Amino acid sequence: MGGIAGAVRGAADGMGLLEVLGVLAIGVFGVLLTVRCVVNYSKEQ
Repeated sequence: MGGIAGAVRGAADGMGLLEVLGVLAIGVFGVLLTVRCVVNYSKEQ
């Protein structure tokens, strides 16, 4: 499991801090990438 949900689950399961932050960073990057694609698509229309 990855992304933001994976970071929450990892924190609850006792993963290390760097592992949780790494998974959280992947989730945040995915959200930002999605928002950017939606904004660019809406500007083209």
